Amino acid sequence: GEWKVEGRAADRQLVEDYLDRVVSLKAAAFAEEEELSRAELDKPSAAITITAGEEPLTLFLGAPKEEARQRYLRAGDAPTVYLVSRYTADSLLPKEGDFSPPPPGEAGTTEP
Repeated sequence: GEWKVEGRAADRQLVEDYLDRVVSLKAAAFAEEEELSRAELDKPSAAITITAGEEPLTLFLGAPKEEARQRYLRAGDAPTVYLVSRYTADSLLPKEGDFSPPPPGEAGTTEP
């Protein structure tokens, strides 16, 4: 099928690579109860919503935990708050054009 990112056609392989990163997310730790007020997940710095099938999944990125080079993350409205490395969190934040198909006539990955 055709992948779309924010309503625009997207390069299939680039999207699938991104989804592989999401599916293989590994938490460095679980946030402790006393840390939750610092997580700032009530006003997350980013929300990434992935829709595949009927139920969308939203990942919320909260504040950084500077001393550990980690960020708080929550999946949907689940009560568990995770800590992921800042590198991992940054890799979840696509930049403009990250999923764009190559210009016509250039080699790309949009064909099966």
